[in-house]
Amino acid sequence: MRRLAILAALALVAGCGGGDDDQPSGGGGGDEPRSETTRVEVIENSGGEGGFDPKAIYESEAPGVVTVISLFGDTGLDAVLGEGGNGGGVGSGFVLNGEGEIATNAHVVTTGEGDSIRRAREVYVEFADGNQVEAEIVGADPNADIAMLRIEPEGLKLRPLPLGESSSVEVGEPVAAIGSPFGEKQSLSVGVISAIDRSIQSLTNFAISGAIQTDAAINPGNSGGPLVDGEGRVIGVNQQI
Repeated sequence: MRRLAILAALALVAGCGGGDDDQPSGGGGGDEPRSETTRVEVIENSGGEGGFDPKAIYESEAPGVVTVISLFGDTGLDAVLGEGGNGGGVGSGFVLNGEGEIATNAHVVTTGEGDSIRRAREVYVEFADGNQVEAEIVGADPNADIAMLRIEPEGLKLRPLPLGESSSVEVGEPVAAIGSPFGEKQSLSVGVISAIDRSIQSLTNFAISGAIQTDAAINPGNSGGPLVDGEGRVIGVNQQI
């Protein structure tokens, strides 16, 4: 089974100016999200050194990967995270900087296709420590299937992920994906780059060229999470199985 990821996270996110997952879930009702915070602290990562070390990559990068919960209609937060339904979705994302900007896929925070695309009523992000905060959709580009969220950074400890060069990747290089497949938060999968310069379809059936194919496991819920190279630098945004 081919695994695909959008190339050039840096370029695509910058182009948005700002961003449900593969399978919706949800119901109704729900309690308010938790708002426990720590302190404002931005930790800049420089990536790993030496050979490919998945454990070191996970320890370094996972704190900067978030679960993205999108609500549509009258669905509540607890319903989406619990029994499932049709009013919300769960995906992934990652911290870009200390200003609280987060990258994800457009289809993580929207529903529908083509002219019927609409944004989520509410979006929340959950950090590795379980802290949930509300996020604003700054921008979403359905043609590139990329979106940017923003959270209020005050009182939070943010760990931005370093961005790499997707144009320089080669077939056979090791990679790692971190996200929330099937709602299983903070999951790691590893593999290699299987091919480059693939073409995949966006939400508007626009052809996205220059995609990376990887055999690292990518499942519903991984969408919007980072694909990182052997040094822990983001080289793509996971998008399709």
